[in-house]
Amino acid sequence: MQHPLQASLRIAAVLALILTFAVGCTTPTYMPGPTVEKRGSGLINAAAAGDLVQVKSLLAAGADVNAKSRKGWTALKIAQVAGNTRMVKLLREAGSKE
Repeated sequence: MQHPLQASLRIAAVLALILTFAVGCTTPTYMPGPTVEKRGSGLINAAAAGDLVQVKSLLAAGADVNAKSRKGWTALKIAQVAGNTRMVKLLREAGSKE
């Protein structure tokens, strides 16, 4: 179960993202762009969504745990910024370096 503060932060991040797109801005600076490196894109997107099951599946399938988005964000950095401690632990155990 998530800590209420983590859930609130996640909701705030999603609302900020929606608002950013609604006013016609591009991708916010704290999130990776929609086009990321091909081999790690699924992992980065799953980490950004907080999907532990998908991240585990992608890691088992050989996804590059240190892949970076065009803006230089790794799945680990995204999980750290989101405050997702379970995701951070999983990615570190998989060998992510940051």
